[in-house]
Amino acid sequence: MAAMSAEHLSPPASRIETEVGRIRTLLKQSEFARALAAAETLLVQAPENRDVLYMIAVSQRYLGRIPAALATLARLEELHPAFSRLFQERGHCYVALRSAGPAISAFERAVTINAALPASWSALKVLYRMAGRLSDVDKAAGHVATLAELPAEIVTAFSMFSDGEIFAAETLVRQFLLTHGDHIEGMRLLAKIGMELDVVDDAELLLESVLVLAPDYHAARYEYAVALLKRHKHVRAKEELEKLLKIDPGNRIYDTNVSPTASCNRFARSLARGARGPREISHEHRGRSRTPRAPLPAPERDGRGPRRAGAAAFVRAGPEHGSRA
Repeated sequence: MAAMSAEHLSPPASRIETEVGRIRTLLKQSEFARALAAAETLLVQAPENRDVLYMIAVSQRYLGRIPAALATLARLEELHPAFSRLFQERGHCYVALRSAGPAISAFERAVTINAALPASWSALKVLYRMAGRLSDVDKAAGHVATLAELPAEIVTAFSMFSDGEIFAAETLVRQFLLTHGDHIEGMRLLAKIGMELDVVDDAELLLESVLVLAPDYHAARYEYAVALLKRHKHVRAKEELEKLLKIDPGNRIYDTNVSPTASCNRFARSLARGARGPREISHEHRGRSRTPRAPLPAPERDGRGPRRAGAAAFVRAGPEHGSRA
């Protein structure tokens, strides 16, 4: 598999990207007035830039200009309605206004788009407790704990992926895996990126390797079934769905009590309608996603064919974007 060039992975930053980076640094240094002035100047040149509008809203909130921040976020939503951090920032604004209901709605919208937002889950944990929603407190606490156990690079890469920054996420997670070795959530994310880029054969291999390390990781098995389905391996996809059905008999997505082709076709239709699958970052697997000490074993094919190389080969080479399964 051909490796991607460094230029493809890290194209030269544009002048606007360079300025965005400078403004981010100002925000980290709590220079909110300077950051706001710089971002507003840059907005003249890039009036629809997602990050510029977001940084304006953040600066406005920290300067106590909450109505202005909410107006900026409304504009940002018109242009980039699937950007999770705009809803997280809206939640922070409503917290500043002591409006718990709208804050909960905003943070919930954020984590629905992007489960890798520790600040949103932490805020929800507090807000749910205030609202007496104790079962939701436990759910939010579980997500906070899960994200806290993951390496920061993996959390950031998941967040980037959820917000559509696919190549940035790929670069970050691949570098992490090259440096730290096989990591279950890192390999799972790289597989999701492969699926998004239609490099499905490599996604299948990565998920197969994850399941060798963690055979009880149901979210990964679900995604493995999706990869098999996309590669038209309906019989094997059916086998994986049947394993999940034994664990979750009430989930109609997993129902395979028909022919393999019909079952998988129905599964595909369910996915297209947005039917619920396992969580993006599951805490069913908490505490077992650390880098294993031993090298990743090459998974067996159970008599279906020869052993394949471990996921490390894909991590080193990089996907050949545009290839097809």
